[in-house]
Amino acid sequence: MPETDWRETLAPELKGSPVLKDIKDIGALAKGYIEAQSVIGNSVRVPTKEAGEEGRKAFRARILELGKDHGIVALPGKDEDPSAFYGVVGRPEKDDGYELPEFKAEGFAIDDSETKALKAEAHKAGLSKDQFKKFVKGLADVRLTAAQSGAEKFNSGHKALESEWGDQYKSRIVDVSKMLELHKAPDSLRAAMETGKLDADSLRWLYLVLSGYGDEPAELVSQGKRQTLGVKLTRDDARQRLQEIEQRIQVMQPGDPDYQELVQRRVKLVEQAEAA
Repeated sequence: MPETDWRETLAPELKGSPVLKDIKDIGALAKGYIEAQSVIGNSVRVPTKEAGEEGRKAFRARILELGKDHGIVALPGKDEDPSAFYGVVGRPEKDDGYELPEFKAEGFAIDDSETKALKAEAHKAGLSKDQFKKFVKGLADVRLTAAQSGAEKFNSGHKALESEWGDQYKSRIVDVSKMLELHKAPDSLRAAMETGKLDADSLRWLYLVLSGYGDEPAELVSQGKRQTLGVKLTRDDARQRLQEIEQRIQVMQPGDPDYQELVQRRVKLVEQAEAA
């Protein structure tokens, strides 16, 4: 006698359910039911808008309770201590837990005091170790790009100045250096001059100031005594400076800051060129 299908004992609306298709007997059905109840007991039903504020709070509390061993933590609310949240997302316990990234740029470094300050601020902001490395690497890239751009501008400026001054480039640099030393210019300015780090625009302006002292030679005051710098214009030098001024005036407007001063110096140099 063939075995009776256990589904035949069910009501018509149940025995044809596809959910029961692969269940062989009553024992398998019971086992599946027990397992389903276990899953249901650990599940969380998402509340609808009808659940109200209390329902949403209960749902949130249940999620945090179930997820505490899986890295789930509540977002800190206003005026709440965010330490627990920061810890979960990867912030080290103390700021000395941060590590600097490796820099590929040769000669680039961040000094110890700045490193300490960056780590302290990163810890306050809740950055993870990985975020800190990415931030510092980005900061280094920005600084390196700025330094490279500045170096290119510095070098191109001096090349243009050397072309403008021609053979007198080196001697004029010496003249400016003497003036700075004689007048006890600020240490930073003299150091920049001595190490070749003074930009072309500043050097050009300083020589412009020096040239304005005339051909007597220039008398400069230092330490309460009158001293001479020894800058006496020859005819060729006066004509050279006159040519430089005329070139600059041609590309300027009468309202430009240096225009009137250059015009006055031009008149003086014309006199010097004729008298030399």
